[in-house]
Amino acid sequence: MANKQPTATKRNLAEDMRICEVATPGNWFVMHDTDITVEDPPGSGYTDSIGYASSVIDAQFIAEARTGWPHAIQRAIEAEDLADHLRAEIAYLSAFQSELLRQLGKQRAYTYFLRECLRNGVQIPYDYNFSAFKEAYGGGETQDYEI
Repeated sequence: MANKQPTATKRNLAEDMRICEVATPGNWFVMHDTDITVEDPPGSGYTDSIGYASSVIDAQFIAEARTGWPHAIQRAIEAEDLADHLRAEIAYLSAFQSELLRQLGKQRAYTYFLRECLRNGVQIPYDYNFSAFKEAYGGGETQDYEI
């Protein structure tokens, strides 16, 4: 039977950070190749063994994770917050763009109306509600007219 990789799931960063915060405090380091150690109390020169790893590489990984993981998790939390903010900003700008395009359509329609009035010698009314235009051209506020 082939080894199946587990499906990646989204991590709970707050829970991961809580785990980091309750772990043994201090600067973890490797002694004697595989012994993960912390100086306790800090600056005293006394060390306590936290655990052992099966290889030098694993021991180094575990020791570095004590300070590296909280930093990486904090950066991930900040990146997710920024992504949420940017998604909201994009939604706002998209709605704003839609409104600008709607207003542009109205301006194009009015420009078309004024051009037709001038072309046909019709007196241009002071009617910004487009009522004469709507009667003459069947609405048109959302149609795209050539300028």
